[in-house]
Amino acid sequence: MNKRQLLGLIVVVMLALFTGAAASVERGTAEQAQLLVMLHQAAPHYRPGAPIANNYGSGTATLRSTRRAKAVAKKFGLSVVEGWPMPALSVHCFVMATQTNSVGELLERIEADPRVESAQSMQQFHTIANNDRIKSDPFAGLQRDGSGLDLALLHSVTTGSGIRVAQIDTGVDLEHPDLIDQIELARNFVDDRPIPNERHGTAVAGVMVARAGNGVGTIGVAPAARLLILRACWESEQGAGGGLCNSFTIAKALQFVLKHDVKIINLSLAGPSDRLLQRLIDVAFERGIVVVGAFDEKNPGASFPAAHPGVITVAHTQQVDLPQRIIRAPGQNVLTTLPGGRWGFVSGSSIATAHVSGLVALIFDLKPSSTQGEIIGILTRSSMR
Repeated sequence: MNKRQLLGLIVVVMLALFTGAAASVERGTAEQAQLLVMLHQAAPHYRPGAPIANNYGSGTATLRSTRRAKAVAKKFGLSVVEGWPMPALSVHCFVMATQTNSVGELLERIEADPRVESAQSMQQFHTIANNDRIKSDPFAGLQRDGSGLDLALLHSVTTGSGIRVAQIDTGVDLEHPDLIDQIELARNFVDDRPIPNERHGTAVAGVMVARAGNGVGTIGVAPAARLLILRACWESEQGAGGGLCNSFTIAKALQFVLKHDVKIINLSLAGPSDRLLQRLIDVAFERGIVVVGAFDEKNPGASFPAAHPGVITVAHTQQVDLPQRIIRAPGQNVLTTLPGGRWGFVSGSSIATAHVSGLVALIFDLKPSSTQGEIIGILTRSSMR
């Protein structure tokens, strides 16, 4: 049996089992609306012997662009909150606050300014977890997710070795015994604090990459993959493991991904369609990155980025009446990692999305040249069997 045949067999088996089974910047104030204003990026000027910044796209906006942003803000009666360079789109993105209720008209006037590349409203997003209380019963020593998934069989052939997965989510327990050696790097795009131990991100990470063979806990779908923890969401006050994020925090994380050699982006979150995020995701596609997103069954019309063309859209196996293109994966009572070095059962499309991201890592491990279209085709064909 050649690699292509073996790949097809593994994916068919796995998907058949699936189908069976920042602080002030992000939140703003109640009186203010927040806008995203993208300014044209001036071409950099280099001098012989001058140092080259190697973190461009991973930090705050330059002094020059900030001055231009303040000038634009003054013209339109706005205040500059924060800025971030996004060289993937040749723009500097600024959060600006306004007190007006006529946002649509204001955006039209801002976009007519020659210094402005584009402008839009700030959109709000949320992670996809159910509203039930997360069960944090003591670890029972048996990993069951209701899917019958035979990880031992899959891992005898592929473990996702070396495949880099970017998780854009809430914070993660970086010292969890099932995750401590699985995380390549961690960045916080919400605020300047150390990454906090938050439930949703910790649970998603465990589904994808929980350590194998360490004598404790669970086993991730792709235990040899390398995880990039990019905190763009913060834990909601309602608890239950949910998280909130916005256009700006997610865009900063996506820009970071585009500066690194990542194969998969896991987006276990959803919200309204967003032009800035669409553009960044399209750049990811151009660079061969596979994007996996969660379907929001409670609000299907606001299932972006999963609804964006090319994104692999995932729902959990218990959901019904789904569009044919949506991939089903385990998402009910899945045992995974929780903050504080614990394990527990969680549910939701976020968890199903993490399963599929892990599967994509297994495919890349087996066939590194796989394209986005090939992977979507494999998943779609297999999930309909």
